[in-house]
Amino acid sequence: MYVFHEYEEVIETSGCAAIHIEYLYESTDIWDALFKKCIEVLNDGILSDSISAGGVATALLSTKGNIYTGVCIESACPLGFCAERNAIGTMVTQG
Repeated sequence: MYVFHEYEEVIETSGCAAIHIEYLYESTDIWDALFKKCIEVLNDGILSDSISAGGVATALLSTKGNIYTGVCIESACPLGFCAERNAIGTMVTQG
């Protein structure tokens, strides 16, 4: 069984969140794969004076074993959204 505390500090300092429904999978190395995917898309950048993106990344693991990623988009208006919502959108879009 995976112990989440081993990654807590790393996830907090790196801005990555690896989401995994533990009881669906027997493999404990999936956390490493999810974390690696988060790091791959994490890229804090300024898109304009009022929009930044990529400061937080998330990886989702589907029941089919596919990994979907997303980053946050911060904006001065309500158009921004969190990395988790972006990853869910990616998962739905890519089937």
